[in-house]
Amino acid sequence: MILETGGQDTLGQSIAAAAVNGRIAVIGVTSEKHSAIPDYLSLILKNVTIRGIANGSRAMFVDLIRAIEANGVETVVARTFKFADAPQAYAYFAAAKHIGKVLIEFERN
Repeated sequence: MILETGGQDTLGQSIAAAAVNGRIAVIGVTSEKHSAIPDYLSLILKNVTIRGIANGSRAMFVDLIRAIEANGVETVVARTFKFADAPQAYAYFAAAKHIGKVLIEFERN
């Protein structure tokens, strides 16, 4: 998984670095220009998936938080593991039989 935050200027580098069947998450937009996908052939030959993630404004985030509070939306937690049990947490998550978040709890000093 590659997190691409440089936009169009560095997307070609991310495609080159991606493994076969790799994934690239393009986060946000850094320019208004629209151009062709760089290194298109490598993208196809490697079977790389590119997914865009749009960022909203601060005002949109505040509206989201208010809506969550107003409607009593709560996070569903399937299970919480101690940090020492992280391998079991990953196995539990990988089994994909849970509904909700799988958490790993860190000790607080």
